[in-house]
Parts: sequence; structure tokens; C-alpha cells
Amino acid sequence: MTSLTVGTADLRQALTAVLPHAGVDKDLPEYNRVRFTIDREHVTVAATDRITMALAIVSIWDSGHEECVVELLPHDAKKLLTVFNASASKGDDPE
Repeated sequence: MTSLTVGTADLRQALTAVLPHAGVDKDLPEYNRVRFTIDREHVTVAATDRITMALAIVSIWDSGHEECVVELLPHDAKKLLTVFNASASKGDDPE
């Protein structure tokens, strides 16, 4: 299992930026994803609906993780936004 620490405000901004671009076409479910590409220094958050695409970068605060790709359904990404709400994210505290 991979765990990493990122700034919650950074993650919230990235998800807010890319979620409108996640696909909603039921005939093309492979585009109904938010993709997190995790490397040594950043998490790249991306989504596309085949016409538009969004890409955002989130800084990683620790270095004890493996490089990997994680895909979330847009519904699950929206749940993350409710966990890390804007009023609780004062500054860019890591979580």
C-alpha cells in the first residue's frame, strides 16, 4: 500500500480544477476517471472527456512512497472534496 502526505489545500485546488473535465459518457467509461500519477516529488491529477482536458500538480511533502498511478471515479473524487473542505484548509497543512 502506498501512502503519501500532500497539502490539503493543494489537493483540493487540483481536484476542483480537473473534475469538470472528467467524462460522463456511459458508452465510454474509460474516460469517467480522475487519474493521479504519483512520482517522487509530485502528484499529477488529470481528467478528460475527449474534448477537453485538465491537468494539475500537487506537491508531495514526504518521500516514503512508491511511484504509481491511481484512478478514481468522479463520484469518489467529489467525496474527497467533502473530506477536505475549504473552511478546514487554512493554509496548506499536510494530511
